[in-house]
Amino acid sequence: MRAIRRRIAVVLICVSVFTCEIVLAEPLYRFGVPPWQRGQSVDDIRRLYEPLLNYLGRATDAKITIVTARSYEDMVHYFADGRVDFGTISPVPYVSAQRLNPGVKLLLTELSWDPTRTKRVDSYQGMIVTLRARDDINTVDDLRGKRMGFVSEESTSGFVFPSAYLQSIGIDYKNDFLRYAFLGSHPRATDALVAGSVDATATWDFNLSQAVLKHGDVFKVVFQIAIPNLLIATHPSLPGTVREAIKAASSMSTTKSSRGCRRPVTLSDRRASTMWYARSLPKHPIE
Repeated sequence: MRAIRRRIAVVLICVSVFTCEIVLAEPLYRFGVPPWQRGQSVDDIRRLYEPLLNYLGRATDAKITIVTARSYEDMVHYFADGRVDFGTISPVPYVSAQRLNPGVKLLLTELSWDPTRTKRVDSYQGMIVTLRARDDINTVDDLRGKRMGFVSEESTSGFVFPSAYLQSIGIDYKNDFLRYAFLGSHPRATDALVAGSVDATATWDFNLSQAVLKHGDVFKVVFQIAIPNLLIATHPSLPGTVREAIKAASSMSTTKSSRGCRRPVTLSDRRASTMWYARSLPKHPIE
């Protein structure tokens, strides 16, 4: 009988210890990062986001791990299916994810320094660029009959915004270019331009600055437009208390941005520009 009691006591102690370990374990949340600047390794991305995620981890008493995606479309499904709990995402994929799962919610918008570094803004510059040597291309209208490069159909600055503008001035990218190509990433788009594979390409200001470092000051901008910055969005599985903790902590933080240059990642809950754009998108989800 005593042996039985001892065994029962051991079992109870083991159960108690196991239970304590579960209770004391940090919750784990998955932070999604889309391929906004493909060509960087997972380690590069991890280093860029690590200060912010460590800060948010302390603020939420949780461990936050990075989940990367091979394409914008993959990240849309990661948000919609709950393979990430929250993460950074650009406006067009955000709207697509919300159409697939209305529970996906916009939490915050990144604020970054303007070019003069005197104020914080919630947008960046999308653009169409060509080479300085191309005297025959000085305006968007000069692109008719030329070879045009885009990034991907889900890329906000690499396709959606520029193609919408082109359409608004009567240029149909499917019919009015000699040909067009989706090149898969912003660096590939500017590389293709320098190589002579396309005559002009859509991209964004950060990639252009990286391309100048790589190829020299050989580019000229023929069109640019302000686009809402990256968003922080959440899957409905993320507890409301954690959402609010992230929002409060992010609104106070300043660290090294995920885009690779020194800038604040103070975040704003201003949603007007993104929501206006969401209403203007075609009503078809990503399949």
